Amino acid sequence: MKERANSWQGLALSIGAIVVALGVTAWFDKPEQEVCGRHVALVVDRSGSMEFLVSEVVDNVNAVLDSLAATDRVSILFFEDPYGVIRYVENQPVDGVSKLAYRDYIPLGGTPLYDAVGVAIREVVAPTLGAARELKFGLVIILSDGEENASVRYSLSEARDAVAAALESGIEIRFYGMGPAAAAEARALGIPLSATLEVDSSAAGLDEAFDDLQRSLGQADAPAGC
Repeated sequence: MKERANSWQGLALSIGAIVVALGVTAWFDKPEQEVCGRHVALVVDRSGSMEFLVSEVVDNVNAVLDSLAATDRVSILFFEDPYGVIRYVENQPVDGVSKLAYRDYIPLGGTPLYDAVGVAIREVVAPTLGAARELKFGLVIILSDGEENASVRYSLSEARDAVAAALESGIEIRFYGMGPAAAAEARALGIPLSATLEVDSSAAGLDEAFDDLQRSLGQADAPAGC
């Protein structure tokens, strides 16, 4: 009887060892969880005509950073002449991004809008989307108060092609035009009317644009499969 008990005990221990081994193997073989956050790119005009809106731009950009989800990654691009497109922040976790400081937003020169659109889409956001365990959802937000007048890298047709490819691939684009001339650039770039908002070229207009942006960010749906 004692031998039979020992036999059953040995069998139970063997089964337990197998179960533990299978569990450990399954844990190490478990695929990494995919990241389902957004890559949100803020593309902000820093040309000379924005000089009287410095405090409003800084405060509103920081408010957007505060409103993003912990799983989001963020890029902040400024565009001006002669420095072109400045990648102030590029594809960083939102909780690791420092608040925008007044010293970093000093308006100057002209408006290389097409360069900003092309760089933001093709070089900053698009390369981070679609690969395994990468972000699945991109959102490019453009704020400008004037017409294109200083691009050297992207023509209108090239920037328009970048917009079309982005929309086809599922990247969302929103354009906030401060004044009719800026809003007309969105049409020239092929950005849908439903994704364009014209506001006054004033502090109140800027606040209206960012208020709409924050509402839109809160309503954005997660990509399929997340």
